[in-house]
Amino acid sequence: AQNLIITLIIFLAGAVFWSLWVMRGLMQHRLAAEQALRSEHAFRKAMEDSLTVGMRARDREGRITYANPAFSRLFGYKRDDIVGRSIAVLQVPGQRDDLQPELVAQRINASGSWQGEAERLARDGTAVPVLMSGATIRDDSGTTTGYVVTYLDLRPLRDAERALRASEQRYRALTENTSDVIVLLDADGTQRYVSPSVARALGHEPEALIGRSIVDLLHPQDIPAALGALNAAIADAGAVHRAEFRVRARDGEYRHFEAVGRSLLGDPAVEGIVINSRDITERKHSEESLRRVNRSLVVLSACNTTLIHATSEQDLLDTSIDFALGVL
Repeated sequence: AQNLIITLIIFLAGAVFWSLWVMRGLMQHRLAAEQALRSEHAFRKAMEDSLTVGMRARDREGRITYANPAFSRLFGYKRDDIVGRSIAVLQVPGQRDDLQPELVAQRINASGSWQGEAERLARDGTAVPVLMSGATIRDDSGTTTGYVVTYLDLRPLRDAERALRASEQRYRALTENTSDVIVLLDADGTQRYVSPSVARALGHEPEALIGRSIVDLLHPQDIPAALGALNAAIADAGAVHRAEFRVRARDGEYRHFEAVGRSLLGDPAVEGIVINSRDITERKHSEESLRRVNRSLVVLSACNTTLIHATSEQDLLDTSIDFALGVL
């Protein structure tokens, strides 16, 4: 009997030890699972907090069940203030019905996903333009339990578009109202852009010049110098180069132009050679008239000197002939 008791005690001790060992393993497994769960939760929270795109989820009854921090920043709601509220709180009065939250949910439900631009109401009453992407939430059986939607704030894009349009309008106003002719060339001299002022300066419509070489309208004698200036501008990118040449107007007359150009072929926003030129024909005519007047004054002065200093008719004749030959 004593041996039996000892045996039972040993057996019970072993059973207790085994139970403790199994319990230890289970506890270690549970702690590992809890640690993995905490790590996964921390990772998911870090991912959600780092998103710049707003995200929210709703159930089939239209109640918001989740909102990430970016959603709160975008629409001004704290998470506790928005979770549990109806999706209708984001509805913008007067917006097209098919873009209102409930009908968007119906479209997501019909196709499984949806993307489009709409406006959603922020807490302060501002209608926020957003790019929305939505998908259904399904359980293990495939039944739809809700919808998740992301919101990308379109205001920075709209601001950039407005700034670009304003810049384009300013540029268009400058190019359309200036008397200078502005041309954008490819490296081979093909005209990619010609300002509307060319119609006033030369009678050509800008559209008729696009795709043509710049040398097509130049005076044949000026082509070598013009191409030399163009190649110099390409070789010395960014530097300003000057040239003068004659350009054929629509009526066939050649007019004098003075141009400054700079190569911006390396600038991705331009990728061309910008030339700004102005008609200096009247200036050239004035300079030529001034030269003729100066020559006339020289002749008159010489004639006066000859008359004063001549001692005889033969002397006057000889001096006049010498002067005439010198002038010619």
